[in-house]
Amino acid sequence: MKIDFTLPERNITQIQVGQTIEVTIDALPGETFTGEIYAISPSSRAGSHNLSLRARIPNPEGKLRPGLFARITIITGQDNQAMMVPEAAIIPQNNEFFIMKVNEENQVGLVPVTLGSRRVGVVQILSGLEVGDIIVTAGHIKLRPGMPITPLFPQNDTQGSDA
Repeated sequence: MKIDFTLPERNITQIQVGQTIEVTIDALPGETFTGEIYAISPSSRAGSHNLSLRARIPNPEGKLRPGLFARITIITGQDNQAMMVPEAAIIPQNNEFFIMKVNEENQVGLVPVTLGSRRVGVVQILSGLEVGDIIVTAGHIKLRPGMPITPLFPQNDTQGSDA
């Protein structure tokens, strides 16, 4: 199966023929299809400045059909050490980005951060935070730097149930 899609021209340095893509289809939830880019348009579209790309996706079972809505992820690299935070933790202000961080006295402070790549619901932090820092992910509007808070941590159900 061939798939045609566009990509903003600012990403031209991150793509190349032979690169792997992952495709999810709204009509087929929970399934991911893997393919490969085999053509990149030599020029961008004048109005949108998008590049046209074409990829091949194996479709031996015939699940994929023309016209289905697809979400495409282009695999540009992998960093297992990347620090990712929930998108909701990011506070944009005057062309800068901040995160509310909790200090040792359980008070919040506004910390400038440098953002990296974005994924659905999460953002990579390149600088401004350290591993193990506690950050605020909700309720920013009610908080001001220096305010005391009580951090709440999600509970993971690590014990199996016998029911």
